[in-house]
Amino acid sequence: MFKSFSAVANLADKSDGGKINISVEGQAVARYDSNWLRNAVQEPLDEADIEGLEME
Repeated sequence: MFKSFSAVANLADKSDGGKINISVEGQAVARYDSNWLRNAVQEPLDEADIEGLEME
């Protein structure tokens, strides 16, 4: 995934308004711990102030 960041940034740079859509899905048989998910995933994304972010 980290290797793709440069390509994604290039696409956003050439897209109208610098906007692109990305869909990310993760799966864990044991389910994700809700505290970990909030602290490690949701809060950093919220702090990045990403426009149009939707989490399910």
